[in-house]
Amino acid sequence: MAAPVRWAQPFSHKVQRIMAEQTRSWQMKYLATHPQDHKNIMFYPQTTLPPAKRESIFSKGEAPIGYPGRWIPCIPIESSPEGSRRIADMLCYLLKLAKGLPWPIEPVLTDKNTMNQDSAKYYDWREDVILDVICFVCGSIEQVGHTVAERDGEWVCQECLDTGKLEDFYAVQREQNND
Repeated sequence: MAAPVRWAQPFSHKVQRIMAEQTRSWQMKYLATHPQDHKNIMFYPQTTLPPAKRESIFSKGEAPIGYPGRWIPCIPIESSPEGSRRIADMLCYLLKLAKGLPWPIEPVLTDKNTMNQDSAKYYDWREDVILDVICFVCGSIEQVGHTVAERDGEWVCQECLDTGKLEDFYAVQREQNND
């Protein structure tokens, strides 16, 4: 058996499999024979980096794919292993499109304990990661979901929108540009 890899040590009972060894059939067979573990097990996207991108020549190059930033999106198994795997496949496909990586991204099983032991930043992909954003008009700080923060580029708080401060801000900007 291959040496364990940091992100591919998902099971507390010494079954350690790296991405290349976690075939779809192995994952489904494992989940079918361990239904009591479903509440702690989840899929996350992982890739095998090409040799030029690896930390060392001895590294197998397995790496989780984070989004946003270093946050690792996970799909809990819960009651439907097949449904969770399909969602994990969709997540991997979307990440491949979004990140434009030329190498494969595959779902890998892990458990919450392993992620916590490694101090990994992970979240349930079905939920949103909360980020701090700064209003570019008044400087106030709010917390919003990352999907909202990424979509809007420049953030304006609700108070600036409601009180007309945004229009005043743009009026001052236009005057400065005309001078």
